[in-house]
Order: sequence, then C-alpha cells, then structure tokens
Amino acid sequence: MTNGRIAFSTRSISRIESGFHCDRRVLLSPKSKKTSIRSPWQNPYAERVIGTLRQELLNHIIPVTEKHLHYLLKEYIQGYYNPHRTHQGIHGQTPIPSPTYLPTTVAKTKLKSTPVLSGLYHSYKKAA
Repeated sequence: MTNGRIAFSTRSISRIESGFHCDRRVLLSPKSKKTSIRSPWQNPYAERVIGTLRQELLNHIIPVTEKHLHYLLKEYIQGYYNPHRTHQGIHGQTPIPSPTYLPTTVAKTKLKSTPVLSGLYHSYKKAA
C-alpha cells in the first residue's frame, strides 16, 4: 500500500504490493449474467445498438435471408457506422478517424460521393 492506495505491479496483475494475492484468471475471465425477461434497462448498451440498427438500417431495408442480413450488418458496421457516422459518446468524432483537409471555399470544393448500403447512405470525400 502506498499513500492509502493499493498499488498494482506493472509486470503482473496477480501480485499486489499489499500482500494480497489473487488469481489472474478471476480478474480476466468474462462471466455471463442472465438478465430478467422484458428488462431492457439491465443491458442498455445492447439495447442502444439494437435500436440504432432498427432506426438506421432495418426500417429502410428488409433482409430477405439470414445471409442477406449478415451482409447488411457487415456493410453497415464496416462501411458506415465506424468510418463515417459521428458518435455522441466520443464528442462527435468517428471511431475510425478520417483524414483532415485544409479549409477551402465551398465554390472551389469538388466532392466524390460513395454510396453505402446500395445508396441508403453516402460518404463524401474531396475529389482529387
């Protein structure tokens, strides 16, 4: 203990300077916990993702098969959600940072549009 705080060793998570030893597997192993039926407040992160998918994807495109649904989800996550959609939790930034450009006047700027999800969304970049 240092200054009333428990100090963790940087070399091993299982060794704590206070003399207390704990198993590394206990700290690092994920444990599943069942939620109650019809209790969405018990898992708000999953509910938020499902709500976003319904509002931004499944309300506009109806998947025909399970394979089609997997394709849509993959294209939505990799093609739009992470690289182009801004997120409130990270102050309006995208999880995958995009290149920054020097400011120019709108009249001189040419944009290139790339359709995502067969044109449901578009991403825009400066044209060369």
